Amino acid sequence: MSEESMAEAFVLVLAGEGEGAVLEANWRAALALTRSEKVFVLCSAEREAVVLEFTPGLLSENVVLQPDDRGTAPALALAMVHMGLAGATTHDPVLVLRGELPPP
Repeated sequence: MSEESMAEAFVLVLAGEGEGAVLEANWRAALALTRSEKVFVLCSAEREAVVLEFTPGLLSENVVLQPDDRGTAPALALAMVHMGLAGATTHDPVLVLRGELPPP
């Protein structure tokens, strides 16, 4: 990936109940694709401390807490709003990684 395209990519990691080591591997994979300020992690409030432990350098404002257990789609929409507030546009690519699965 070129430096220019790297600057435009946003990555969203869905952090479920998986092991921290897998989440950390996805964090490293995301950093290989883009800058840390363009990586967001979606998780429950209960998982926030684990997320911050296994994603060194993640901006705390880039942790998006799922408001209630209302399903994945509303939580993804909330995460996209957070990305938009951080400067994402409809032309920016967004890669979604499941934080409980090993990176592709």
